[in-house]
Amino acid sequence: MSFARIRSGILAIAVILSPLASLGETIDIGSRRELFVDGFLIQRITGLSRKLHEPRPGGVAIAYDGPLENRYSFYTTVLKDGDIYRMYYRGYLLEENKDARANSQSWAKAVEKALTCYAESRDGIHWVKPKLGLVEVNGSRENNVILGRGNQFCPFIDIRPGVPASEKYKANTEEPKVGLMGYVSADGVIGN
Repeated sequence: MSFARIRSGILAIAVILSPLASLGETIDIGSRRELFVDGFLIQRITGLSRKLHEPRPGGVAIAYDGPLENRYSFYTTVLKDGDIYRMYYRGYLLEENKDARANSQSWAKAVEKALTCYAESRDGIHWVKPKLGLVEVNGSRENNVILGRGNQFCPFIDIRPGVPASEKYKANTEEPKVGLMGYVSADGVIGN
């Protein structure tokens, strides 16, 4: 039997631990928060119920309104690293790919026109799309593009001990005629 402490006071709750705990095995969750959406850690809770709260509209965090942003701008990933949020999303050269999905042969050409764009924020609410100057698109480097090819860019921060600083950020993406490609970066801004 355990007790849960709640900041507004002490609430005693009878909890029967999962079969793993009853066998003497300990699941160390450290000090991190855990969502109790299943019975993996707790087999039975008495006097409580689980409630999924309804989302509340919070407004638009970032508008896909730049020259390389359109209805194909998605596959968005947000990573928090220290005091900065980094957003990665797909940009697309729409005007050159009006019939990209008309047949499977043109899909490879459409993927070649997909771009990976970058934005950052200090609070997760107000976003900046920095002019990085890394990738030339339509004759200009005045953009926030970090990768000028590929599709469905999937980044993450590698927090394992011993990972070289130059490989802190990792990502993979599908590239036409090549397949799955991997990338590493020290600062989360990959570049071509």
